[in-house]
Amino acid sequence: MSDANIREKYFVYHLTSVENLDGIFKEGLKPRASLENFTDVADSEILKKR
Repeated sequence: MSDANIREKYFVYHLTSVENLDGIFKEGLKPRASLENFTDVADSEILKKR
């Protein structure tokens, strides 16, 4: 990876509970529709709009 200016790079952010980290590290990020047991930290009002 080059040392390009930070303004020229793209970043992906993911907000989750620390309780979900083990599953993410084992299985990777998945869509919420395919999850059965996870700690949800999403704002329900935002989810309704999506």
